[in-house]
Amino acid sequence: MEFELSDELISQIIFSMEDQNGKYVLDPEDGLLCKKDGIPRDQISNYYELPEWNSISGFKMMERFVSVLHNPLAREELRSVLLSRKGVFRNFKNTLKSYPEVERIWYSFKDAEMKQLIIRWYNVHRESWGLEKLGEEIEEYDSVLQDDFTFRSSETQEDQSMIQLCEEDFAGEIQEKWHGDLGTALSYLWDTNSSELSDGCSFSIVSETVSGEFAGYVKVIPVIPGSMKTVQIPSLYVVKKYRGLGLGRQLLSTCLTSLLERGTRWAIISSLIMPDQFISVLLQNGFYQSGTGFILDLLDIN
Repeated sequence: MEFELSDELISQIIFSMEDQNGKYVLDPEDGLLCKKDGIPRDQISNYYELPEWNSISGFKMMERFVSVLHNPLAREELRSVLLSRKGVFRNFKNTLKSYPEVERIWYSFKDAEMKQLIIRWYNVHRESWGLEKLGEEIEEYDSVLQDDFTFRSSETQEDQSMIQLCEEDFAGEIQEKWHGDLGTALSYLWDTNSSELSDGCSFSIVSETVSGEFAGYVKVIPVIPGSMKTVQIPSLYVVKKYRGLGLGRQLLSTCLTSLLERGTRWAIISSLIMPDQFISVLLQNGFYQSGTGFILDLLDIN
């Protein structure tokens, strides 16, 4: 017997799959769910079993989420939770509470995965009814959540102090990645390049969480002092706990919108210290590559 898979029914099925107090089946006549143990044996064939779901299924879904999560701090903490195997479900939830933005992505990820599982289950029945399969929607989970962050021009001394702290943190990250003299040199080069001119045209855009916590910034400096026709974007930084959420992408987009309003034509980004994955973000925003940077270790020359 055929039945329609509505959004409301999908929500009910998800709830029933996760209910640990009983096993449910679907009555196709009225589209209602009922507990399996309350149905007479001679009538159970008239009901549809729900998609199989158990603790192993839930654990594997958490593993998939961690494998695609881009936020480095949350990813490592959640990975440690999964490896511990002790109180994993409770500890997984508790860890997510320390990263509210990641927690929201998790629930979005979980909801989409459950819906896809149900649609695949439903398509098996549609095939048996001689009907075409429904398409599965693929969602992205690493995009910035618009309700979680605000963007504004840097206006206060406190903003400048936070930007300075971020620059110091990033300089430390550079020296951790490239040890010794090279790390010191690259850190100095980046710091020099990102130093702000005092001609009144330079500006920064900062991002904050809804609770007012500093989350990142992007800085703009005129190439020619006093003119905004051509500018350089020497630094774009996202605080570690907010990385992997698409915040850097949104900071750049907000910055470019501001530059258009100021009459800027050319924006230049020239940095040896740029994550490879951010190059695609630049290309998607209309940047094109001109030249590149290279480092040679002379000790490698025979």
